[in-house]
Amino acid sequence: WAEDENVWLPQSLITKCISHELAFCQFQDQLKGQLYAGVDLGKHQDPSVVAVVNRKDEGLQLV
Repeated sequence: WAEDENVWLPQSLITKCISHELAFCQFQDQLKGQLYAGVDLGKHQDPSVVAVVNRKDEGLQLV
């Protein structure tokens, strides 16, 4: 890990976003709504990641 002073997003900010209460969606689930995807391509050492969220009245749901 890079030192916090040399990064765009400090580890303390990322840690605040972690929730152990999230449940996984199954691939066969047919999701409906306003779905948005984000991609982080890991070029050298980190793995690539895709995140999909569903916009709902109460906020965003990570799916």
